[in-house]
Amino acid sequence: MEPGGDPLDWTVDEVVQFLCRNPQTPWSRSSSRAPRPDPITFEATLRENEITGEVLMHDVDKETLREDLGVRAL
Repeated sequence: MEPGGDPLDWTVDEVVQFLCRNPQTPWSRSSSRAPRPDPITFEATLRENEITGEVLMHDVDKETLREDLGVRAL
């Protein structure tokens, strides 16, 4: 399944596909040496927290990434 359409309408599965299983993730093109999230752990966390596209776009901020989703830096 490929995520498509408006990211606000993405399901948890589409968010996981885009952020955890996509070789073209936003950070895959970065030259930064910052540690990347482990895709398996990140997927489990996204699912556990029911991160849909709407939640990702409207409710997830740096604090949420660090404290709830375990992402330290991208």
